[in-house]
Amino acid sequence: MNRISLCMIVKNEAVNLPPLLESIKPLGVELVVVDTGSTDDTVAIAKAAGAKVVSWAWRSDFAAARNVSLEHATRPWVLWLDADDRMPPESVGRILSIAAGEPERAVSFLVKNTTDGGSTGSEFSQIRMFPNHPRLRFVGAVHEQVYPSLVALGLPLDYTDILVHHTGYTDPETVKAKQARNRSILEKRVTQGEGGAIQWYQLATTNQDLGEVDAAEKGFRKALELVRNGDPEQHLASVLPSHLAALKLAKDDVRGAYEVYKETLDSDPAPWHPNQTSLVAQ
Repeated sequence: MNRISLCMIVKNEAVNLPPLLESIKPLGVELVVVDTGSTDDTVAIAKAAGAKVVSWAWRSDFAAARNVSLEHATRPWVLWLDADDRMPPESVGRILSIAAGEPERAVSFLVKNTTDGGSTGSEFSQIRMFPNHPRLRFVGAVHEQVYPSLVALGLPLDYTDILVHHTGYTDPETVKAKQARNRSILEKRVTQGEGGAIQWYQLATTNQDLGEVDAAEKGFRKALELVRNGDPEQHLASVLPSHLAALKLAKDDVRGAYEVYKETLDSDPAPWHPNQTSLVAQ
């Protein structure tokens, strides 16, 4: 029996889904697909591939949708992908090798934003595989993550260079539309008083990407204020100064960036984020 449940959330992905399904065939997974309201052939395509399809009414919460998929997973390991992901052939064997072992850790892959089969594109690490455990669940309405529950369980995390190709964030108009959607969700959350430092940070980076500089600065400063007042997302203290300074530098305000440096940067370089080191150099 294959030991992987591949969990997905989808909506109107009839174009993206077939190439994704073709790329994961060698994994032989249990496929769990949560559909959040498709009006195209997404559901039919998923069912034809043997997926367990669950219909779920969208409620502007990506973590909640992903957690529904986890509730229907039955195999020892969970692997999550999006419809615009592609699994390179060279990654398959490594994933199956991990799945053959006991599910005692989570695994971070390298996700590569690419449209040319991985020849070019930026990369970032993301937890994509973890044990199927009832206490391992996603949090965050946007930019959802499983890491907090992983820490709460005390499970280790392995960083690997196993590749997943992601094709959904390369077209500027698509990126802009997704960021506008994310901003709407995050604004609602913080307005309702659910805005911890991480939500304000995410809202600020979204506004930054959309070119809303003043709104971005407000968000970063609110996140920094919350972190200084004991918000649990203390890791943000190492990245917020560089974001604030970047807003100044984008307007050629070098003096303003220097003032941010003096105001926010820890005097000890040991905990500096790489972006902060770059800031000091500038």
